Amino acid sequence: MSLGVTALGVLALATPARAQPEAGAGPPLIELGAGVFGRYDFGETCKQDGDVVSCNSGNAFGGVEAAPRLRLAPLFSVGAFAAFGWKPGSEGSVSSDGSRVETHFTTFRLEAEGRLHPFGPGNADLWLGADAGVTGLTESADSYAEGDRITSTQSSTELDPIAGVGLGVDFKVLDFLAVGPEARVAVTRYADEPNVAVTLGLTGTLLIGR
Repeated sequence: MSLGVTALGVLALATPARAQPEAGAGPPLIELGAGVFGRYDFGETCKQDGDVVSCNSGNAFGGVEAAPRLRLAPLFSVGAFAAFGWKPGSEGSVSSDGSRVETHFTTFRLEAEGRLHPFGPGNADLWLGADAGVTGLTESADSYAEGDRITSTQSSTELDPIAGVGLGVDFKVLDFLAVGPEARVAVTRYADEPNVAVTLGLTGTLLIGR
């Protein structure tokens, strides 16, 4: 009889302990994301040289990005999205006297972003995002005299609003680190011309606090 009472007592003590959630099962408080991306802009980028305006249809960029976020709830996070990219190579023109001009393009984005995590935290954290902010396209032109001597450098930046959506999944590889792919589509305009940017990226995210 005393053995049965003792067993029931041990079971009663053990039951609430098993009901407690596992330590570290909740979402991280802070998520610090960073990564690399490739981007293609479907639209025209125009530049002016004196009275001559020339336009290119479609531009490819590569670059780096950062996405610090605060996980307000298991299903929702909010933060910022920043990216800087550059167009590989340069565009140029050569004059009859041997002088030439080389033009380089860079772009950046700075936005606020909210993310929905429909399945909550786990080993695979799927997210759907929406972002809005400002983007810039910088055109830098270097003029060279004969003999590759730089004679002048000019730079101009156009700022425009940008808004987009994103989809990605973060796979937890360590308790404090997740890695995963993402895809983004954004709409903006350059020189009053509509532009759709499609981005594919790979990011790593530090998971801080619970």
